[in-house]
Amino acid sequence: MKQIFTLLILALLSTSATFAQERNVCGDYLKMKKEIENSLQVILKDHADEPLFLAKFKKAQVAWDSYRDAQIEMIFPETDKQKEYGNFYPTCRCSWLLTFANQRLDYLLKWSSNTNNEEDACNGSMNSTKRKSHIKFNE
Repeated sequence: MKQIFTLLILALLSTSATFAQERNVCGDYLKMKKEIENSLQVILKDHADEPLFLAKFKKAQVAWDSYRDAQIEMIFPETDKQKEYGNFYPTCRCSWLLTFANQRLDYLLKWSSNTNNEEDACNGSMNSTKRKSHIKFNE
């Protein structure tokens, strides 16, 4: 009887640890997603008077969202993900989403005044002469 009770306690503790880890990783992803959304709003505001840039930027964002989703599907291709990848699937998915979100935010920061060499003619719309806010997104 003691062995069954001990196993039950260990199973509950393991489930609690898994839940806590999932909440942390998924919570981190949700925070990063909010940072990206804020960054997107800054870029859109900075370029409000540039309709061609806005159209291209929005198109690129839609493409990036599709790319991210396709990557997640490639990593976890099975239809019944919970069955195939187990209890850690939600945590693993959030971990990958966080990785992609970090990459996207790093890219968006290229529109920040603190990240570009204004002498570089190849920076295009990233040069500060095209930006108005001159803020760093993740402050």
